[in-house]
Amino acid sequence: MKRYEIRWTALDPTTGAEISKTRPAVIVSLDVLNQRLQTVTVCPLTTEPGP
Repeated sequence: MKRYEIRWTALDPTTGAEISKTRPAVIVSLDVLNQRLQTVTVCPLTTEPGP
């Protein structure tokens, strides 16, 4: 996985007002970390405008 790729992710488990479903997310963690760790940092994408 590379930084800035968009992947489908299953955001489960969720907390609070988060929506539990599969949705696109952009990978924001560094490539060097993505190669060495079993987890990556992502930012879910939405079509809804923010507050």
